[in-house]
Amino acid sequence: MKKVLLVFLVILLAPISSSGGTPIEEGTNINCSFEGGEMTLEELAITVANHGYKCDSISTIRKMVFSEGFVLACNNSAYQYKIKKTAGHWFVIVD
Repeated sequence: MKKVLLVFLVILLAPISSSGGTPIEEGTNINCSFEGGEMTLEELAITVANHGYKCDSISTIRKMVFSEGFVLACNNSAYQYKIKKTAGHWFVIVD
């Protein structure tokens, strides 16, 4: 019984991650669908990192309204980025 409870707690308390490795913070508001989309949550975090910015955990994510892209908040909303697609290339703008 103790082993089953321990395994259950380890699974329950393990951080959720975005299909690769960037943890998704508890209570994260993901306000968009990524099914069949161009980028996954992990790819968004990697895109931010590849542009020299920090995103150790995902706080919130939403699609942009008037342009193609996303608004991503990382590290308990300490950092906010706009990830926009322009002329077929993805750009990261610190918000």
